[in-house]
Amino acid sequence: MAHPNWLTRLTDVKTKLNINRSDYDLLLTNLITQVSAYVEKQTLRIIKPHRYIEYHDGGKQIITLKQAPVLSINGVWEDVTREFDSSSQLTADCYHVTVNGRLVRIGRKFVSGFGVIKVDYWAGFSEHFISDGSFVIISDSTEHTVTIEPGKYNIIDLASTVETALNELGLGTFTVEFNSDLQRIEMTCDTDFAIKVGSDVADAMGFVTQQSESRTCYSDDAVVGIPPDLKDAVEGIIGFKFLLYSQTRIPIRSESRGDQTLQFDFQDIPLHYRIVLDSYAMRRIG
Repeated sequence: MAHPNWLTRLTDVKTKLNINRSDYDLLLTNLITQVSAYVEKQTLRIIKPHRYIEYHDGGKQIITLKQAPVLSINGVWEDVTREFDSSSQLTADCYHVTVNGRLVRIGRKFVSGFGVIKVDYWAGFSEHFISDGSFVIISDSTEHTVTIEPGKYNIIDLASTVETALNELGLGTFTVEFNSDLQRIEMTCDTDFAIKVGSDVADAMGFVTQQSESRTCYSDDAVVGIPPDLKDAVEGIIGFKFLLYSQTRIPIRSESRGDQTLQFDFQDIPLHYRIVLDSYAMRRIG
């Protein structure tokens, strides 16, 4: 499985560079790791989706969340006792959140106090365009076609939508969740099953190798759903450094022959890639 923090897949990079051999896999995986870290450093943000729980001071109508873009809100609590149980959880019509991370209390200010506002939310870049919503679940060696609406999803909504569609089949009770630590989809059911690879839905969820039927099913590749222009920039920088190293073996900060570890210098990145990264730099705009 690809590293959870990778911003692209090895197969996508090799396709872009027209490489069909494995000779360069070690070098390319090294580059993917370093370029992904470089992009997050340059943009001052965590790119891929994660779940966050934050505590904020009250007494104001607008709270700025620490991460953006916001994908969904799991809950907002307002509690001067800081117990944050179900009785202090606000209903969804009490607040509004912008994609850039501004949480607005509708009609009045949040209750005053230090650390009295709790927010549980998902944030990060996650775009999956499903042009064909049909996918296949295999159960007891029989294929069952499942269909969701085509369209644009973030990975949290996609997991929830797939779970609903699967449970409408009547094959068993399915759960479909996104594990942000491992950046993968985790599916379970009370009967054996497998998801058939090759569909838009399976690919978006990271299922690229056909698995045998079991009661748990984990995507075998890290989910990558960053915006196309950012992904293109990531792969472009990887290609730029790869070709430069292949032709000249410079510039590199350090090189260890023992474990083939290379540390690349990113001071010479072409301007057009820098412009793309700058457009994703963390900013607070309502």
